[in-house]
Amino acid sequence: MIVRLWSVHHSMFGYVGNVTHRLMTLNFCWLAGIVFFPITASLVKETSDKTGVGVYYGILLIIAFLNLLMCLAIRIDDNTWRGDRPPGLLWVARNVVGNVLHVVALVLALLKPEVDIWATLLILGIIPVMFIVQKVKPGWEY
Repeated sequence: MIVRLWSVHHSMFGYVGNVTHRLMTLNFCWLAGIVFFPITASLVKETSDKTGVGVYYGILLIIAFLNLLMCLAIRIDDNTWRGDRPPGLLWVARNVVGNVLHVVALVLALLKPEVDIWATLLILGIIPVMFIVQKVKPGWEY
């Protein structure tokens, strides 16, 4: 999961030409979430109730939401992005879909405790969803 979060983060900053104060603040918050994420994973193993799972998915959702906010901060501010135009809408859509899938994983894990952290696999649903979005909206550049 951390590899996925870092790879999305890394690809996002490929669009950045200038780091603004807003983007730096969001990035620091995102990094704080990444630092605490492994702790939440161990909390899942140590608690037998929904608390550990809720905290795990809660932090994961916060990290994903901060990713979306950074994505929007980069796209909206023309002082931030590299080149003569902002990143495409497909890039924003990918972050929105990721956030929705994180919410679904959280709800599923809380309603079905036996699912535990396996609901994280729902995040892989972003692959077919984005394939469909690319077919439906071919003008949205990545």
